[in-house]
This record gives sequence, structure tokens and C-alpha cells, in this order.
Amino acid sequence: MIVLTTRKPEINSRIQTPGAYTTITLATFKQWLKWDEDDDSEDDVMQLCLTSAIKQAEAYTRRAIDRATWRSYLEGFYDVTFDVAPIVTASGFSVKYFDVTNTEQTLATNKYTLIDKGADSYAEIEFESDLPELYDRNEPVFIEYLAGYTDYPADLTTIILPQASDFFENRTNDLAGSLNQVSFGFHQRLFPYKML
Repeated sequence: MIVLTTRKPEINSRIQTPGAYTTITLATFKQWLKWDEDDDSEDDVMQLCLTSAIKQAEAYTRRAIDRATWRSYLEGFYDVTFDVAPIVTASGFSVKYFDVTNTEQTLATNKYTLIDKGADSYAEIEFESDLPELYDRNEPVFIEYLAGYTDYPADLTTIILPQASDFFENRTNDLAGSLNQVSFGFHQRLFPYKML
């Protein structure tokens, strides 16, 4: 028996320049902890806890929460849905490719359409016809763009801050058998933001 399948073109996205993880400021975190704002003795540890909570929220929700530069790789000029959201469409978005001489080129903006579906959906890209030939190499097309929030939604901030607080306040918890990584409540509160 022959089974026919239609394989959807895949996209492979990676961070090029990580975010600064400073949209939620250390001053805000100190205020949340009711910590003396002039006491900087624990600033480094606080920032580590805050960054870790944001990164775990990004991993669980499948969103780029902190703004960063991303690059998505394609095997050709295929219409695809991005695997990163939200994408910042206003600046820095470009499609690049390796032409038949293996030289990097930038595709003209009239050769594709970016369909931005907002912060709660993955964007899509559709290519026009009459596209340039590509060099025979792995992933000859790549797309560069910014992704992430300029300002986090307020309720997302109030989900991340308690998790960062848990990390900070329980950083020396060495109880045998304790669940010391991600609290169950953190995932429950993040679930409305989870991209499926």
C-alpha cells in the first residue's frame, strides 16, 4: 500500500541577539519584594531570578516575551507560518537568500507579503511568483526580524514577578524531595498566554 503525505514546509528559528531582559526593571522587582531600593547588595542575584522567570515564561508560552533579534531559516521560498510571536513588523524585517553564485542577497519587499495576525497568533509569510534561483545549500533563505513585546501586558508582568520572587526567596531551599523549579501555579497563570 502506498501512503501519500504532504509535508508542510518547516521553519527553523533561532535568536541572533538575545534580549536585555530589562523591560521589567530591577526597581520594579525590588518594589514587588518590598526591598529597600537603595540596597544594591543583592542586585545581581535579583536580576538572575528575574531573567530566569522571564525565560521560563517564554519557554512555556512559546512567545518571545523580551524583545530580541531572531532569524528564521527556510529550505526555499515557501509560504510558512512563523514559530515565533509576536513579530515586530514595523522595523528590521528582511528576507535574505543565497543566489546561484552563493552570494547573500536581500529579497525585494514586493516579492513577499508578511501577514501579521497580532500578538496572539503566529505571523505568516507568502512569497510571490518569479523568484530568484537559489544556491544548492542547506537553508538558503533566512528571515531577520525583531520579536517580543515593547511593554509586557500588565497581567503578564504580575505573573512573572511572583515566580521571580519565589526564585529569590527560596534560592537556598535544599529540602530533600522538594519541587524547587517551576511552581504549578506559574504554569496555570501563564496558560492563557500559551501559543498552541
